[in-house]
Amino acid sequence: MRIAVGLLACGLMLGCGGAESDVTMDDGARTDAERTVTASADLQHARFEVKATSAVSSPCSPSQLEAAEAHMVKNFGPYTRLVDCTYYFFGQVGFIDYTYTLTR
Repeated sequence: MRIAVGLLACGLMLGCGGAESDVTMDDGARTDAERTVTASADLQHARFEVKATSAVSSPCSPSQLEAAEAHMVKNFGPYTRLVDCTYYFFGQVGFIDYTYTLTR
């Protein structure tokens, strides 16, 4: 079973000691700031917008991993484990794209 949830990440900055974001449900058209989270039985995937600091796609840096883990725990609960994390730049917006699994 797959579900789609729109994420709207507001005011998220890397290296600030934490990640703040808002999650919204959206059944209509998505804006550029909204991204899709897909969930299946065992493996989930999420993407959220961040302040861009680079113009290349690369594995997440330690601060980006920390931001992804904070976003994951805040939005999907403490029983999650980060599997993969990639930072990339699209247009003029940076994204952290990560895959996680439920540990419970």
